Amino acid sequence: MPSWWLSVCVRLLVKKTFEINGQRPLTVTVSVGVSFNESLADTSESLIKRADLALYRAKREGRNRVILDAA
Repeated sequence: MPSWWLSVCVRLLVKKTFEINGQRPLTVTVSVGVSFNESLADTSESLIKRADLALYRAKREGRNRVILDAA
C-alpha cells in the first residue's frame, strides 16, 4: 500500500454531514497536501512548504481531496 494512502483513508473517514438543532446541514471534509522526501537536499522546511502548497492547491481545486507534492 502506498504511503500516501493513509491520507486518503482519513479524508474518507472524516467526511460527514451533521445537522445541529434542525438547522442547515453542516458538511465536514478534509483536504490534504502530501510531500515526499525526494533528495538529500530536502529539509523539513522544504517538505512542509511543498505540503503546504499542495494543501492550498487541494482547496483551490474543490476541497475534500488529496494532492501529492506541488513541487
